[in-house]
Amino acid sequence: MPEPMTQRSAQPGEPLEPLVPLEVVISTAELAWRSCRAPQYQAESEVLVELAGQLLRSPREHAGAPG
Repeated sequence: MPEPMTQRSAQPGEPLEPLVPLEVVISTAELAWRSCRAPQYQAESEVLVELAGQLLRSPREHAGAPG
């Protein structure tokens, strides 16, 4: 496994260097052996509708702004 990086770029306007390589975070080999699940579109839709309603009722609270 590659060694994690410990420093970031200090130059203004330059992109930051990653602290860890992408391969450490994403493991497609692990995903290959996991079983698949059928999508639950109705449940996902209900959750998204509830989340949207919560955001409409209290946008500052959910955006992390001081309330």
